[in-house]
Amino acid sequence: MLTIGDRFPDFDLAAVEGRDDPHIGRVSRKDYDSKWLVVIFWPKDFTFVCSTEIAGFGRAERRFAELGATILGVSIDN
Repeated sequence: MLTIGDRFPDFDLAAVEGRDDPHIGRVSRKDYDSKWLVVIFWPKDFTFVCSTEIAGFGRAERRFAELGATILGVSIDN
């Protein structure tokens, strides 16, 4: 388990990027080397719990950015 201050493992993945103009891009840990990274995972898409948590992080995104942190959301749904 990772805790605050631990370095997140390397990754290079396809991702949906952009809020106003969403597109498929690539993200890697190197893209965030100089920032704090908050990674949230959810187990199943389109469920009540996931949407409330995702919306909550979305509302807090600006505050995280002010603190130098980026939020990445990861679905592990098949």
